[in-house]
Parts: sequence; structure tokens; C-alpha cells
Amino acid sequence: MRPLLLLGICAFAALGVLGYGLLSSDGVGKTRRLNAERQELEQRVETLETENAHIAHDIEQLRDEDNTAYLEKTVREELGYIRPDEVVVLTE
Repeated sequence: MRPLLLLGICAFAALGVLGYGLLSSDGVGKTRRLNAERQELEQRVETLETENAHIAHDIEQLRDEDNTAYLEKTVREELGYIRPDEVVVLTE
């Protein structure tokens, strides 16, 4: 009878620990939140890596002295520069 009582106590304690782990704020809910946050951060890292690759490409193109067309295109788009013989037409 004594081993059976000891087994019951151990089983009850194990269920208590399991229940606490599942229901406490440090349990499954926190794990799910952390996993969701990790996925968001991994997506953000992927987005930033892609953006960095585009920026590195732009820098490479702008440093190329033979690629004046890319430089002119960038200056026109980013800074709004025009040639001296061009006329700006503003529209709404």
C-alpha cells in the first residue's frame, strides 16, 4: 500500500507542475508570444538584408565613373535636378 501512496503523491505533484507550466504566465502563452516575436524579427532581418543589398548595388553603380547615366538618373529622381535647357512643368 505504501508504494501505491507514494506513486499517487508523485503523480499528483507531476500534474501540479504540468498544470502550473501550462497555465502560468511563464508557460505556453509566453512561449507562443516569443515564437511570434522571433518570426517577426526574422522577417524584419530578411527585409533589411534585401534593402541592404539594393543599397550596396546603388553604391556600386554610383561609384562607377563610367556609369554617368545611372548617376544622372539618381540625381534627377532623388534631388529633383534638371538640365539648364529643360523647363519644369508643375501639375497637381
